[in-house]
Amino acid sequence: MPDDLYYHKHLMYNIGIAKSRGDIVVICDSDAMFTKSFVRTVIETFERTPEIALHFDEVRNSRQDFYPFNYPPFELLTGDGAINWRDGKTTGLWDTEDPLHSRNYGACLCAKRADLIAIGGADEHMDYLGHVCGPYELTFRLVNKGRKEVWHESEFLYHTWHPGSDGDFNYIGPTDGRHMSSTALEALETGRVMPLTENPVIRHERENGVPPVNGQFINPACLKAWTQEEVAKSPRFKLFKCGQGGTKLVRELATYNILSYDDKFYGVPHSLGPVDLARKEDREKPQVIEGASADEIEALLAERSSPAPVATLPVRQPSRPQGVQAPPVLVGMAGPFNVVFYDDAYFGVPISLGPVDLADPAQRALPEILKASTWNDVDSMIRAQRLSRLEVESRAREQMLEQLRAELAAKDAMIADFLDTITAMRGESRSWNEVRDRLRREVFSLQFRLNGAELFDAFTPTDIAERRADGIHVTADKPAGHFLHGPRLSLDKGKYTLDIWGARQRASAAGLPVLNVELVTNGTTTVGTFNTEHFAETPTLVSLVFQLNDAPTDARHEFEIRLAHHGHVDLVVSRIRLRLTSGTGAASPADLRRQHA
Repeated sequence: MPDDLYYHKHLMYNIGIAKSRGDIVVICDSDAMFTKSFVRTVIETFERTPEIALHFDEVRNSRQDFYPFNYPPFELLTGDGAINWRDGKTTGLWDTEDPLHSRNYGACLCAKRADLIAIGGADEHMDYLGHVCGPYELTFRLVNKGRKEVWHESEFLYHTWHPGSDGDFNYIGPTDGRHMSSTALEALETGRVMPLTENPVIRHERENGVPPVNGQFINPACLKAWTQEEVAKSPRFKLFKCGQGGTKLVRELATYNILSYDDKFYGVPHSLGPVDLARKEDREKPQVIEGASADEIEALLAERSSPAPVATLPVRQPSRPQGVQAPPVLVGMAGPFNVVFYDDAYFGVPISLGPVDLADPAQRALPEILKASTWNDVDSMIRAQRLSRLEVESRAREQMLEQLRAELAAKDAMIADFLDTITAMRGESRSWNEVRDRLRREVFSLQFRLNGAELFDAFTPTDIAERRADGIHVTADKPAGHFLHGPRLSLDKGKYTLDIWGARQRASAAGLPVLNVELVTNGTTTVGTFNTEHFAETPTLVSLVFQLNDAPTDARHEFEIRLAHHGHVDLVVSRIRLRLTSGTGAASPADLRRQHA
């Protein structure tokens, strides 16, 4: 691996997963301490509950006299200097309101190796380069696959302070503002199982059941995209620096941050915006709480029924030379918004927008961005917007329920007609129940064939593809591979038609493969390939007909669709639809056909 490539922990995870031969894989911090009972605890937990994603939280101690590492006993690590230990376990395990941010999701994950291979291993999307990454991305997709997330209540990892332990001067990808990857959170919210970028060695073992003989772990396209020069230029990455003047974030609470500075601890409300504890006037602000330890600060905050009002108090910002504008500063979160202080105002920036430069007047004027003079005002605007959206969604749900009730009434009338027919057929050889079930399936099949299911918006592009107004684009110069991942569906047996509208450009020759359609169900992958002659330069419809027979374990098929390109042409996919063709019949090469839309 070239020295100028920026580090990607997920690539290292995949190398470890691929090279491992045990049933259970443990991905953990390299600078942590473990008790003698740790390995036995892992094995016994999986023997009791095998279908889990097992996490261990990490006890963190800020005492600097343990460095250089001098093998302190575990009893000392939960005493003086422990920043997240209370009443026999970590404060994260006590937290039931926001465990995503109070527990150390990146410290240790244990999972069955077969499960990790089945979900495509760790995601090697570029967003996970650098410091903001970790095994929790695997956890979220394992949960989407049906595994249960479990946190052990009595076994822990232990960590002592050392220089650089907070990731100072590292590049970080997109986050939710609190060092949790927003790309990983997207997988948790959408239910996506497969990675956006799958390692080729992991993919080979997943599809073939055995690892490749001489697998190449690093995609050649990454040799340029992962260089430190390219990462530094990317708008999706920023350089993370710890607080200036010895300031360090110790804990994040709902409305306060607990910071340490010059051997003292301070509780700073989010509503104050940027605060420089190196400045005496900032440390002495009436809203700032001072104490001898983080626990003392938290106890003082707990005694208050609510935080002191700060919106009406004058806010003094750090001085700067006249005529020089300070850069935007992220000061906290409110629901799905980042709250940013800039130009003596507070801005609510939706996390869904991705990177936004508030120094650009055009970006500040985006209608999705909220602006107010105080934190409380921005928070009120966000709450009002969310309430309005909930009211609109509630009305839409009521309309949908009315429509469903009407459809159910029509369906009940249809079933009543069929029941009359069934009564007349009782003399036939098949039982009354069989006839009723057959007619119900025919009703469903007719509805599915007439309407179909539009799936395009449910597909997620990988990092080699781009979503534009006219569809998903993937160009010939991108490496061959998956560029669209579909949703996970649950389908009954039957014969289905998958319709794809696409257009191609820059075809170098006839007969070249252009598009692979992969249908994955119950561990089996079916591939349909379309060539240059199947597509034109205008939107063209291609269809793949396939058969789902009886599922091996239940009456329905867990089903996924993936699209891959071969790198021979520029390809645009603009629409994807799934239809039920009939309840019987098998797919064959004759079922591949082409026509202009």
